[in-house]
Amino acid sequence: MSNQDKYNFLYPQNPYRGQVKPANLVFNSNLQEFAHKVSYICNLQPSAQFSSHVL
Repeated sequence: MSNQDKYNFLYPQNPYRGQVKPANLVFNSNLQEFAHKVSYICNLQPSAQFSSHVL
């Protein structure tokens, strides 16, 4: 697996499909970053590496 493949797997990005305005692009970027962090938390919790009591 190449480094680019690893990066694409760990940091997926979806194209923006709405109206191209700076505020919309910033919101979309922030939303994708938040969703990425939530997915890490959700994936760590079942493997007992992160307690759900902390959340």
